[in-house]
Amino acid sequence: MTHLIEGTSISTMDGKPVALDGHRCVCGCQLVSTLAATFMSVAP
Repeated sequence: MTHLIEGTSISTMDGKPVALDGHRCVCGCQLVSTLAATFMSVAP
């Protein structure tokens, strides 16, 4: 298992930044999302 090195500060989960499509992991790979959403809504 690899670890994420990027995340967005716009949204967090359990106090950690959420990783989105295109963010990178320690091993150098890049995340590819299969989620069909066109936007992300963040609650205040």
